[in-house]
Amino acid sequence: MKTVKRAGKIVIDHLPPIGFFAAAFAFWEALVRITGVSEFLLPAPSTIVAVMANMQKAYYVPWAHHVRLTLFEIIVGFLLAVAVGILLAVFITYSTTMEKTLMPVIVFVEVLPKIAVAPLFLIWIGYGMEPKIAIAFLIAFFPMVVNTATGLRDVDPELIDLLRILKASKMQVFAKVRFPSAIPHIMSGLKISMTSAVIGAIVGEFVASSEGLGYLIVNAQSTLQTPMAFASLFYIAILGLILFGAVSLIGRFFKY
Repeated sequence: MKTVKRAGKIVIDHLPPIGFFAAAFAFWEALVRITGVSEFLLPAPSTIVAVMANMQKAYYVPWAHHVRLTLFEIIVGFLLAVAVGILLAVFITYSTTMEKTLMPVIVFVEVLPKIAVAPLFLIWIGYGMEPKIAIAFLIAFFPMVVNTATGLRDVDPELIDLLRILKASKMQVFAKVRFPSAIPHIMSGLKISMTSAVIGAIVGEFVASSEGLGYLIVNAQSTLQTPMAFASLFYIAILGLILFGAVSLIGRFFKY
């Protein structure tokens, strides 16, 4: 009974966005059909869905392979960003010297336009998956560092003082107070980093690639296959939504 109620609540909670998307796609479909606009300029949602379902048959594109490749780049870039981001945040939290040294470097890296840096990664690393993963990591790690460091510092000082009076070690203070208090901030960082990793992987594939959803969009642009470009965009959006939902579920596990 509880499971049914919970499922019903989930459906009710998601009705507004589902309704919005349904209305938007219905308006889009009607607009294309009424105006008769060319498929080359704006394909109807029904055409895009048909292409998504039959991309391999219609364009001889092994879409599953491209989806898997882009998904792999996103996940690896994201995991690297999480690991490095949390590690740097701990250093910054516990050492003023490290903060003064690292923060300017982190901000410097963050403000660099990644689309301009991407060609350098190709020169340094090559044309495989590595540069795409590196760009995904580069875009995703900044929100992880900042959010985690904020969370580790945003702790009730009275709790810290209490543990110090009880002669708790730094590791115990970290495990008992700082890290649990930082979980809401870490979860926010995870969500932002995940969506940033999606952008990073696609940016990397835009610059130079012969595989992946970003490559399909570039290829569709050069061959004037607009429905394939839209289908690739939809696949990217679906991947992003699924990954964002997975991170949100992790947050629920921590009751956040």
